[in-house]
Amino acid sequence: MSPEGSLREKIDRNAMSLVDDEESRLGKSGLFLTLSRINHDCQGNAEHQFMEHRGVKILVASRPIQKDEQIFISYTGFRKSREERKAVELSLLF
Repeated sequence: MSPEGSLREKIDRNAMSLVDDEESRLGKSGLFLTLSRINHDCQGNAEHQFMEHRGVKILVASRPIQKDEQIFISYTGFRKSREERKAVELSLLF
């Protein structure tokens, strides 16, 4: 196996859910080549949403973003508490 991991591992690391309900996420994700390149920050300044009726994933600012400010998303959901985000991040590692 390569140092970067298998193709499946790369997809799993970069896929984004198509639903907000964590109980319903299994098998409901997609690989969005542009959105998967956005960097992570626990607080983030943007969030992604799936518009099911159009079949597209969009990026929406969660607060005002200044000119030249980098856009970040929270991989674990910015509405969660720090403890909840850490628990999700740890579960993604193992």
